[in-house]
Amino acid sequence: MRKLLRALANVSDGILSELTPQLQNASWSRDDLEALLNDFAEAQDTKFGKLAAPLRALLAGRAVTPSVFDMMLILGRDETLARLQEATG
Repeated sequence: MRKLLRALANVSDGILSELTPQLQNASWSRDDLEALLNDFAEAQDTKFGKLAAPLRALLAGRAVTPSVFDMMLILGRDETLARLQEATG
Protein backbone atom coordinates (compact mmCIF):
# COMPACT_ATOMS: atom_id res chain seq x y z
CA MET A 1 0.00 0.00 0.00
CA ARG A 2 2.91 2.38 0.64
CA LYS A 3 4.09 2.01 -2.94
CA LEU A 4 0.58 2.79 -4.10
CA LEU A 5 0.46 5.97 -2.06
CA ARG A 6 3.90 7.07 -3.26
CA ALA A 7 2.94 6.44 -6.88
CA LEU A 8 -0.29 8.39 -6.45
CA ALA A 9 1.62 11.28 -4.94
CA ASN A 10 3.42 11.69 -8.28
CA VAL A 11 0.20 12.77 -9.99
CA SER A 12 -2.50 14.78 -8.29
CA ASP A 13 -6.00 13.42 -7.87
CA GLY A 14 -7.13 16.35 -9.99
CA ILE A 15 -5.23 15.12 -13.02
CA LEU A 16 -6.57 11.60 -12.62
CA SER A 17 -10.07 13.02 -12.14
CA GLU A 18 -9.68 14.88 -15.44
CA LEU A 19 -8.50 11.72 -17.16
CA THR A 20 -11.45 9.57 -16.08
CA PRO A 21 -14.13 11.27 -18.25
CA GLN A 22 -11.86 11.08 -21.28
CA LEU A 23 -11.46 7.34 -20.75
CA GLN A 24 -15.22 6.92 -20.45
CA ASN A 25 -15.60 8.09 -24.04
CA ALA A 26 -12.49 6.42 -25.46
CA SER A 27 -12.38 3.62 -27.94
CA TRP A 28 -11.07 0.71 -25.89
CA SER A 29 -8.21 -0.46 -28.11
CA ARG A 30 -4.52 -0.45 -27.25
CA ASP A 31 -3.63 2.08 -29.96
CA ASP A 32 -6.44 4.44 -29.00
CA LEU A 33 -5.69 4.20 -25.27
CA GLU A 34 -2.01 4.80 -25.90
CA ALA A 35 -2.75 7.87 -28.04
CA LEU A 36 -5.26 9.23 -25.53
CA LEU A 37 -2.93 8.83 -22.54
CA ASN A 38 0.06 10.30 -24.36
CA ASP A 39 -2.01 13.24 -25.61
CA PHE A 40 -3.43 13.74 -22.12
CA ALA A 41 0.05 13.77 -20.57
CA GLU A 42 1.22 16.30 -23.14
CA ALA A 43 -1.82 18.52 -22.46
CA GLN A 44 -0.95 18.37 -18.76
CA ASP A 45 2.62 19.42 -19.62
CA THR A 46 4.04 16.20 -18.23
CA LYS A 47 5.50 12.99 -19.54
CA PHE A 48 3.52 9.78 -19.80
CA GLY A 49 5.80 8.12 -17.27
CA LYS A 50 4.48 10.43 -14.57
CA LEU A 51 0.97 9.14 -15.30
CA ALA A 52 1.99 5.52 -15.74
CA ALA A 53 3.19 4.93 -12.17
CA PRO A 54 -0.03 5.98 -10.45
CA LEU A 55 -2.12 4.24 -13.11
CA ARG A 56 -0.20 1.01 -12.51
CA ALA A 57 -0.68 1.40 -8.77
CA LEU A 58 -4.41 2.02 -9.16
CA LEU A 59 -4.99 -0.75 -11.65
CA ALA A 60 -2.80 -3.47 -10.16
CA GLY A 61 -1.91 -2.35 -6.65
CA ARG A 62 1.79 -2.45 -7.46
CA ALA A 63 4.35 -0.20 -9.08
CA VAL A 64 5.80 -2.74 -11.53
CA THR A 65 3.35 -4.27 -13.98
CA PRO A 66 2.95 -5.12 -17.62
CA SER A 67 2.06 -2.27 -19.94
CA VAL A 68 -0.56 0.11 -18.56
CA PHE A 69 -2.41 -0.16 -21.86
CA ASP A 70 -2.45 -3.97 -21.72
CA MET A 71 -3.68 -3.89 -18.12
CA MET A 72 -6.49 -1.53 -19.08
CA LEU A 73 -7.52 -3.89 -21.88
CA ILE A 74 -7.42 -6.93 -19.59
CA LEU A 75 -9.39 -5.22 -16.83
CA GLY A 76 -11.82 -3.70 -19.32
CA ARG A 77 -13.39 -0.26 -19.42
CA ASP A 78 -15.79 -0.71 -16.48
CA GLU A 79 -13.24 -2.07 -14.01
CA THR A 80 -10.56 0.42 -15.06
CA LEU A 81 -12.93 3.35 -14.62
CA ALA A 82 -14.25 1.98 -11.32
CA ARG A 83 -10.72 1.81 -9.91
CA LEU A 84 -9.93 5.34 -11.08
CA GLN A 85 -13.15 6.72 -9.65
CA GLU A 86 -12.66 4.96 -6.33
CA ALA A 87 -9.16 6.37 -6.00
CA THR A 88 -10.09 9.92 -6.92
CA GLY A 89 -13.29 10.01 -4.91
